[in-house]
Amino acid sequence: MPLGRILSVSFSNERQAIARNSVLAQAGYAVAPANSTTRAFQLLNFITFHLVVLGHSIPTTERRLLTLEIQRKWGIPILLVEAGDIDSEVRAEAHSDNLDEPEKLLAAVAELLPPEALKR
Repeated sequence: MPLGRILSVSFSNERQAIARNSVLAQAGYAVAPANSTTRAFQLLNFITFHLVVLGHSIPTTERRLLTLEIQRKWGIPILLVEAGDIDSEVRAEAHSDNLDEPEKLLAAVAELLPPEALKR
């Protein structure tokens, strides 16, 4: 049984997104990728997730829309992966740099997941 369900949103198939999803899956999380806002909302409507990871390839306006709607409709914590400076207008529970080591990413994920999602 997976540790928790994570929706990983990235608008491109860049290596970092693929590597990030692989790291999460190897750590025991069930990862569902989405490559558009529409697909992310479809998955959120049908699957209960414990965390949403938003990749740095998502344009700023889409990131803002995603964070607002996810928090408003589903109340799920969001980990925002950044490529440089943090956008102060995007409200997320945590931020991670896209160049962070896998251990930093996993530590941030573990901090955000509710206790029931960490039980096997």
